[in-house]
Amino acid sequence: MLISYKAVFIAAAIGVLPVFIWVWFLLKSHTFSFGSSNFILKVFFWGVLTAVPASVFEIIVIETQGGGQIIQTMQAIWNVQKTNIAFTVLVSTTLMAAIEELSKGIGIGLAVLLKKVRSSNDGMVIGVLIGLAFGVTENGVYFASAMGTQRGSDFLTIVLLRFILSTSAHIIYSSTMGTFLAEAFLSKNLSSKFLKIVLAFLLPVGIHSVFNLILNTAFSWLASIVILVGFVLLWMRYKGVARKEEQQRQELVTQ
Repeated sequence: MLISYKAVFIAAAIGVLPVFIWVWFLLKSHTFSFGSSNFILKVFFWGVLTAVPASVFEIIVIETQGGGQIIQTMQAIWNVQKTNIAFTVLVSTTLMAAIEELSKGIGIGLAVLLKKVRSSNDGMVIGVLIGLAFGVTENGVYFASAMGTQRGSDFLTIVLLRFILSTSAHIIYSSTMGTFLAEAFLSKNLSSKFLKIVLAFLLPVGIHSVFNLILNTAFSWLASIVILVGFVLLWMRYKGVARKEEQQRQELVTQ
């Protein structure tokens, strides 16, 4: 059954809504050093661009059943009889997560370098924008390829779940990456800078891989808890950095 125009319109509205909410919140908060709306929109556009190659690659893998081919290749390399299928799936999932996070990392790193961030919170905000743009764009590409194969009610359910879960998850991955890349940029110690860059990539890939694995188990409901905990931790870190910066400003004023 073909998807109705009404279903497509509702899906588009669901997809655009989180964009407006997050951009409005960031513009109203004024708790980061780059208050320019032009820069915020520019970073969002970079996030859209980073999603295109990763999304196209994923569609090719899905439509050509490349995921199964990847697993079969890994089993052939590691000995078909002795390879643990769960381990093989984990490696395959991690590979897909690494491709997406590397793609987003290019946009985040570029924004961090060009804007010359002044705190880790600046990097976190950049990560939120890149993750939001990446998630929305990835979902759009996914829906375009799946639109003709889903029934209306099922399609809208998938749309809602992907925009609530997938987009939120991408925001968590990218804001984590942006935080560590900003800290790496600000660090004066070479070994600390290198460690921050490594963590900026490995942590999001690890969280991303675990999240995807949870979604493919009987405990998929845990994904919502992962997202909730992720947002709480990021908010606590954001407020902690902002509070510390405010204290430093107050100390400078009183000196």
